[in-house]
Amino acid sequence: MSDLIRASVSYTNRAYRVYGVPFANHADGRIFVIEYDDSPHAPHQSNSDQKYYYRVGHSSAPAPHFYVDLLSKRMTHAIVEVDRIRYSSGHCVQEADAVRIHYTVAIEGQNRSVQAATHGGIHFSSIDSHWRVVTGEGETLVGSGSVSGRRTPLLPKQSFSDRFELYGRIPLDANGNVAAAANALFEALKIRCEGISQNHAGNEYVLAPHNDPVNNEAYYEPVRGRR
Repeated sequence: MSDLIRASVSYTNRAYRVYGVPFANHADGRIFVIEYDDSPHAPHQSNSDQKYYYRVGHSSAPAPHFYVDLLSKRMTHAIVEVDRIRYSSGHCVQEADAVRIHYTVAIEGQNRSVQAATHGGIHFSSIDSHWRVVTGEGETLVGSGSVSGRRTPLLPKQSFSDRFELYGRIPLDANGNVAAAANALFEALKIRCEGISQNHAGNEYVLAPHNDPVNNEAYYEPVRGRR
């Protein structure tokens, strides 16, 4: 149900919750109730017919131009969202007593609002002690709550692509098992990232350690329970 709702409009609407209400006398039957909040991404265009709709009484009708125009220009948050995460290169090196892994990652996104993001960037969290993130300016981010800030404002609808280096290192076990150490280091790569601005935090994603062999993109997925 949530996937159908997200795919029905552009920009994607995430300001809603879906509830399944069971029938009293029918254990397998449910009524789905969708509760919508005010969406900071509005207006949303229908993907089925490329129209905008608004509520008229108990039904929906095509929205007039002035309504869409006013909604687009309303004062709202500067919404910086991550759109794509690319692993452009990576290699694993065996040392005498440890294994090192290095990835180059590009995080792409956009300011999806009509407000300039005067302050913003990428917020990283859950950086395991075996990993560190190095920004394009050479700043090292470790631990939780690390922020890679932008030096210039991100204008409305402006896209960005920021490059980061991921460095991991883990000691070999008593048996010197390289494969076990490399697997443990991969498993520890659960870094979370999200786009942020001066007044908004975007959807949070988890970096995964494997590449898509066709598109050379990282597999990443939203953190559950976060809109």
